[in-house]
Amino acid sequence: MKQNGIRSLTAMILAVFMAVGLVCGDARVFAKNEDTLVYGVNDQYRLDVLIEKATKEGKKKIVMQADADYTSDINITPNYVSWKGQDWRDKPAKRFITNSTETFVTFKSGVKIEVENIDFLKKGRPYEKGTKVVIERGATVHFKNAKFDNTVVNNGSATFENCVFATGEIENNGKAIYKGTTKEPKNIAKPKTMDKYESLTFKPAHDRFNDVMVGKYRKQFNWVRVSGSESKIAKISAKVKESDTGLEASWERNSLSVYGTPRRDGEFTVELRGETLNYNNEKDVAIKEFKIRVVKGVDKDVYEFDETVRKTFDQAIKDAEKQGKRKIDQSRSAITGDVDITPQFTHWYGTDGAKNPKRNDIGYGKNTVVTFKKGVNITVKDIDFIKRGNTGAKAVIEDGAKVKFINCRFDDRVVNNGTAEFDNCTFKTGDIENNGFADYKNMKEPKNVGVAKQKPQPKPEPQPKPEPQPKPEPQPKPEPQPKNPDNSQEKDGEKNKNKQRETDSNIKNKKANTSDEKNGSMTKSKVQKAESGNKGTKTGDDRSITKEVIILSVAAICILILIIGRIVRKRKK
Repeated sequence: MKQNGIRSLTAMILAVFMAVGLVCGDARVFAKNEDTLVYGVNDQYRLDVLIEKATKEGKKKIVMQADADYTSDINITPNYVSWKGQDWRDKPAKRFITNSTETFVTFKSGVKIEVENIDFLKKGRPYEKGTKVVIERGATVHFKNAKFDNTVVNNGSATFENCVFATGEIENNGKAIYKGTTKEPKNIAKPKTMDKYESLTFKPAHDRFNDVMVGKYRKQFNWVRVSGSESKIAKISAKVKESDTGLEASWERNSLSVYGTPRRDGEFTVELRGETLNYNNEKDVAIKEFKIRVVKGVDKDVYEFDETVRKTFDQAIKDAEKQGKRKIDQSRSAITGDVDITPQFTHWYGTDGAKNPKRNDIGYGKNTVVTFKKGVNITVKDIDFIKRGNTGAKAVIEDGAKVKFINCRFDDRVVNNGTAEFDNCTFKTGDIENNGFADYKNMKEPKNVGVAKQKPQPKPEPQPKPEPQPKPEPQPKPEPQPKNPDNSQEKDGEKNKNKQRETDSNIKNKKANTSDEKNGSMTKSKVQKAESGNKGTKTGDDRSITKEVIILSVAAICILILIIGRIVRKRKK
């Protein structure tokens, strides 16, 4: 008897534990049939995540044993055949799906499914949009005992049995059947005709992606707006057209992404393709192509501060110093503590990750002092020292540091104790504390609240001594010009006559000297005067020479007459 009692007690305890296990066990309980997804009360994952996983696993049925009050968009694909609400004992029970933001439950083209005891609800507050049901063209759905708080969009074939439409409306562009207690809603769909139909189109934010480098992983996004009358049921896919690039493309929630580690350089094409059915059930296809360029090589002197660096900027700079890097390329926003830029670094550029200029910022989220240390000589380009509220980045330039800023922005006041050049920069405060030397180009000069140093005036360069000028050579005296330069023959004749007269006068003077010493001495002196006069004819003008010759000749004749007269008188005596 005791043994039977013990056995009975043990069986009761085991039964209790099994019951507790059924109630409080793992939320995600799979039915005996492996093709069914069971969503439970304590499931650790959202319903949309579990359905996406079950889709990949090829499951065919969905059982909800708990409500889903938070979920993202759900896609019901053709592999599913049923979706039911149950309690934990597998009995039929009402379950609901809702969300604060607008969430779509889309029955994709090709699906044939029965949905029972599932309500698609809004939450209680007016601004909460809740869950919206969309049935694509080519989909067939049979709803039983369902409630719709938002207007259903039906582009396929739908049957509503014992259903409730809270808005009293439906946007029915396909075929709808109402059974049982269902009150037929008003159809608010506009008739689709050729003149009102809008083709499927893509409107991207950008037509090309930023450049990437060979061997460097990069992921980029491009937001694309999809429009058209049947855009909601469009099937959209993305791919890289060229092979063996190392790049892949994908499409999700209006976002086109390209990612991967490029294997080779070149320009490649990313294709975005969409396909839907128009008003006449014909294919409407849209294709949009985007370009992406892959460039070669990585500069060994450059430290790349990009999305792959899981460190703050100050930590990254310390790593760069240890690695002996001399240049900083920043391709994303930088949260940082205080950071020192040492003389090791020569440039700090904002880039797009592939050497192309792009503005990037530093200082978001923390009070940061970026100090350019003594001895540094660096160019900072396309970097914004930003401030959010009372936090941000402040640039300080030490005495003995030299910094050139190009296309930069400063939200906090710059402190300059060294030498700084600002080219096309913006000072949000409108001032600077300049205690050193500062130059401004292509911008408005900020007000200085510091005490600027006077720039030393450069010493004037010594002027070279003028070379001694050579003395001018003496110019020969000009020969006397004839009074009448045109009559050259008369001039030559007159000169010959003068020479003849000089010769005659010299002969007469010699004869006079031999006859009378006294008169001879007089004659000699006169002859000397005459000779000196004759010499002067070489430098005087022709007119004065002619007059002197005539006077001397007359004087000589007179003297000769006197001498002859004396001789005659002496002989008579």
